[in-house]
Amino acid sequence: MSEYQRYEFMAIDRPLTRVQLDAVNDLSSHIEASSTHAIIEYHWGDFKHDPIEVLHEFFDGFLYWANWGAPQLALRFPHGILPADLIDGYDLDDFVTFTKYPDFDIFNIHFGEMEGPDEWIEYDLGSLVTIRDELMEGDLRALYIVWLASQRMSEGYDEEEDEE
Repeated sequence: MSEYQRYEFMAIDRPLTRVQLDAVNDLSSHIEASSTHAIIEYHWGDFKHDPIEVLHEFFDGFLYWANWGAPQLALRFPHGILPADLIDGYDLDDFVTFTKYPDFDIFNIHFGEMEGPDEWIEYDLGSLVTIRDELMEGDLRALYIVWLASQRMSEGYDEEEDEE
């Protein structure tokens, strides 16, 4: 089975301008982009740009997945719309970060490399961007689910360390 990576970006609050779309199209020869969406797929290759920087500059949502695991979901918010202490009180290790920039804030969930499922599942950013709306409306249930997942991941890492 070959290596496979998929990067998906979505503009939610506003479509990309023509200048922005041209810049996005220049990021990779593997990109399929429109004013609201971009998908980059690689077989035995890699995206040469930091996807979080691409998210920060152009988009509101980002999803990465590969056939070996390593899922990542990141969401961009207008600066200050979420509380600065959003993830305080959750024991999320390094799986989740909330980074504040002068113009936008980025909520980044990245579980690192993990065993992929036995069956092929195609993840879709469109089904996950509602988390962004929920967080902006004050619904923090997604943080609880992320916390549960991070606890499970931490247990897996602890078991690996114990085996060594």
